[in-house]
Amino acid sequence: MIDYNETIGATILVVSSNKEIGKINEFIINFETGKLLGFQLSEGLLKEQRILRIEDVKEIRDGNVFVDSEMSVKPLNNFGLFEELLKKEIKIKDNNVVTESGEELGKVVDFEMDDISYRLEKMYVKTGFLRKLFKGQLIISFDKIVSISKKAIVVKDDLVREEQRKPVSAKLEQKEMISDVVMKDTE
Repeated sequence: MIDYNETIGATILVVSSNKEIGKINEFIINFETGKLLGFQLSEGLLKEQRILRIEDVKEIRDGNVFVDSEMSVKPLNNFGLFEELLKKEIKIKDNNVVTESGEELGKVVDFEMDDISYRLEKMYVKTGFLRKLFKGQLIISFDKIVSISKKAIVVKDDLVREEQRKPVSAKLEQKEMISDVVMKDTE
C-alpha cells in the first residue's frame, strides 16, 4: 500500500546514482476513477511546477521514491490532465466526509492507494460528533465513495450501519494518535 502521510515529503532518488531530484508535495489523483496518476513535486530552485508520473516510479520504500533517471521528473505544463486536476484543488486529506443524506462523519486524516493498481483503497476518517459511536474513527473503502469534490467526500448511507458492526483497527488508532501529536505540535 502507498500511505499518503508516509509518502508526502518523500525524497525522489535516481536508482543508479542515489541522486536526489526532488520531494513529493502532493498526490495527483483522478477523482472519478480513484486512480493515482502521479505526484506534484515541491517547488525547487527553478520555481516551475514539476510532476512525476506514476508509470515512471520504479519503487516506493523506506521514505523514498525511486526512478530510473532525472528525466522522469517533468514540467507540469507538459501534462494538461495533471494541470486540470491540480487547478480543481480537490484534496482527500482533511476533506469533510458526509453521507448521501447529508450526515457529517468527520475529516480524512490519511488514506492509502493500492501499490499495484494505484487505486484509492481506504480512507481513515476522524469523526466528530459520532466519536462515542465509532470510537472517533472510521475506515472507508473506495467502493463506499459516491463522489469526491473540493467541499466534501460523499459516501453511501449504508456505511454508517455497517461501521457500527465493525471493530476499530489498531492501525487507525495509531494513525489518530500520530495525527493528534502532529496537530498539537503545530498549535
